Amino acid sequence: MKVDSLRIAATADLIEKLPVAELLLQCDLPFDLNLSSVIRSASLTVLCLKAPNDRRVDELTSKCPSLRSLKLTCAPLLKMPTFSCVHLTSLVLFDCPVVTDDAISALTHSCRQLLHLEMVGCCSLSRPKLSLPALERLIITDCGVDDHFVSSLSVGCPLVMDLSISGCAHVYQPNISLPLLRMFEVPLNHDSTERPQLSLDAVKFLTSHCGSLHTLAVFALYPEEEWESRLSINSQSLRSLMLLNGQGLSPSQFYSLLCDCPYLSDLAIEICGTRLGSFDTAPTRSLEVRVLHVDFFDANMSLVQQILSSCPNVYQADIELIKPSSFEWEHVSAVQPQPPAWRKLTLKSWSSCINMSSCGSDDSEVVGALASSTTLEELCLQQSNATRLLFRCPNLRRLSLVDLPCLNGEALVQLLIAHPSLVELHLSKLPSVTSFPRVEGSICPSLKHLTVSNMTQLPSSELQSFILCCSHREQLSSCTIRPTDEAKVESNSPDMRTKLDSDV
Repeated sequence: MKVDSLRIAATADLIEKLPVAELLLQCDLPFDLNLSSVIRSASLTVLCLKAPNDRRVDELTSKCPSLRSLKLTCAPLLKMPTFSCVHLTSLVLFDCPVVTDDAISALTHSCRQLLHLEMVGCCSLSRPKLSLPALERLIITDCGVDDHFVSSLSVGCPLVMDLSISGCAHVYQPNISLPLLRMFEVPLNHDSTERPQLSLDAVKFLTSHCGSLHTLAVFALYPEEEWESRLSINSQSLRSLMLLNGQGLSPSQFYSLLCDCPYLSDLAIEICGTRLGSFDTAPTRSLEVRVLHVDFFDANMSLVQQILSSCPNVYQADIELIKPSSFEWEHVSAVQPQPPAWRKLTLKSWSSCINMSSCGSDDSEVVGALASSTTLEELCLQQSNATRLLFRCPNLRRLSLVDLPCLNGEALVQLLIAHPSLVELHLSKLPSVTSFPRVEGSICPSLKHLTVSNMTQLPSSELQSFILCCSHREQLSSCTIRPTDEAKVESNSPDMRTKLDSDV
């Protein structure tokens, strides 16, 4: 018998006899066994220790010659452990607030084969001397390291390909020059209110000195004056860019970015409509962007269409329209855009940013203009005040409608009838849907998967009738009903009860 994973709730005899490959130990429990004498397993490759101290780490790691992965978590007493693991390839230190620079520096001699290093909540660190020639992935979160340490990685860890830095208050303008770096990420840190986590000068240095950079993701709040004067990302190697700064690009900055990074295939960006720029700088050649996420602030329909038309090769789009409730959209019929060729679309339209629970301005025409596509196969529409869904997508197979407070049952049925190729349907938070009009025949003849959630305002009888009209019983593979209040789901029919409660 082989045991791949074992939590330490067993006896010492059992641990000693079984060929355990993975082990999780909670070291703050009052064990009645001598762990250092029990854990002498040549097969143990993965070890996770919760709340260990220095002595416990030293004892256990010295007895496991084949250890490849070690994770130490919630260790307020861990200060200067000795990692006697010459074959260790992955080390995670999570919530180890007093671990020292010397302990990390010692990895240079004891763990030369380390490929993955993750340090989270190691706030006592400042400038450890890290020299790991094989290291490929480094994650630093909420640690005390500074610019000097990050810059020194170019010499000590030249093979790093994946680098993530977040919540490090002393890291602001490092000079990162890693020739093999393919992914650099600065995740969103909600505590960074005084200044951004990384300067734009550091981002510019990074893109110009890391010739293999493939993915760049920066989430930071930059001052408007710095954002205007220092934004410069020029990279021939960059394929994926996420640049979310809270200010929004002007159209001219957006076009300039696309020209400076001509081979982008995955782009997530913010556009601010009030920061109008020249439209004459739009790229004239066909761009390579295939996956697009755009948040529009205070944008009119003409600007939205013009930005989207600059990326004609997009097949998956995630569009969020954010505008004050008093902002009036121009009449959409005045805009004659080229029909988009995307296959997957997620659309959020915040017509009333303050109160989405009530119907504000009607987004029906806006949604119809953006969602209509002959190639669209999957659509997710969220948080919109649309009262009617006017789009027509003849190839639509998967549809998700979430948090649409103004859409009623009649408009929903009309939409479904217009899309007979639907295979999957998800409905959630549609408070105006309280009944359905009577129709002859099946609404969705091809439907195989139906999910309804948070629709407690809909009577059970109406819900049952809707399910029966959606598809033939023998064709519907699964039907899942997840109401907020289980007591609302009632049925006198055993067959229907089975449909409502579980997969058919």
